Amino acid sequence: MLEPLSIVLAASLTVYPSIQRVSDGLWFDWSDSTFKASGSVTQPGPGDVVARTIAGSAFSHYSSSVELSRLNKKATAADYSVFWREKVGGSESLAADTIMSHPGNPPLSVRLADLASRELRFDVQPGFDPEAGPGDDKAYLLVSVLHDSALVPIATLDNTATLAATVREQGASVDTLTISAQTVKANHTFSLTHETPGLLDNRNYLVTLTLTCGGVTAVRTVQFATAG
Repeated sequence: MLEPLSIVLAASLTVYPSIQRVSDGLWFDWSDSTFKASGSVTQPGPGDVVARTIAGSAFSHYSSSVELSRLNKKATAADYSVFWREKVGGSESLAADTIMSHPGNPPLSVRLADLASRELRFDVQPGFDPEAGPGDDKAYLLVSVLHDSALVPIATLDNTATLAATVREQGASVDTLTISAQTVKANHTFSLTHETPGLLDNRNYLVTLTLTCGGVTAVRTVQFATAG
C-alpha cells in the first residue's frame, strides 16, 4: 500500500523526504529498505520527488510516496516521522542537508496491512489446475486478496504467507473438502488444489478461507457457484 508524501515549499528547491523510526531514532535507507544510524544511510531519500509549480505563486508542490510494507511488515504498529530536507551538496546527506519541515503530530503509524479490516475481500475463482498435466482434472480455487478493489501485494508483505480453505455446500452440515495451507505465489495470488474435490455441478458452495500473513490471521467466508 502506497503512502503519499508531499509538502508545499518555495519553488526551485531540490528536496526529499527522509523517514525516521520513532522507537529507536534510526533512519530509513531507501536503497535496501532497512533502518540505520544516520551516518550509515546510503540513500536518505527516494530519488523520485516530483515538483509542480503552483500557478500564480512562488511555491511548488513536492511529492513522492513510500510502500508501507517497506517500513514495517509486522503486525505490531510502529511510528515514523517524515522530515523533508533540502539537498545542499552533490548527494543527499542526513548530516549536511537542511531540514525544511518537521513531522506533524501524530507521526505516521504503519503496520502490516490491516488483515482484520472489514474492507478486505477475497475473490475466489473455481476451475481446473492450469499447471496439471494431461488427463489430470484436479480442481483448484484461485484466490486473490483485495482491498478497495485493488490487489493486496501479499507476497511483498510476507512471501511465506499461507492460505487454507474448507468448502461446504450451502445448506449442508458438514464440509465437502478441506484444502491444506498453500504458500502465496509471486503474483500475490493463491492456488488451492485438491485431488478429489467432489464438487457437483450447478451448486452453491461456501468457502471459509484462513489467511496467515506476517503473524496476522484473517478468516473470511465467501460463496461461489459451480457451472453445469
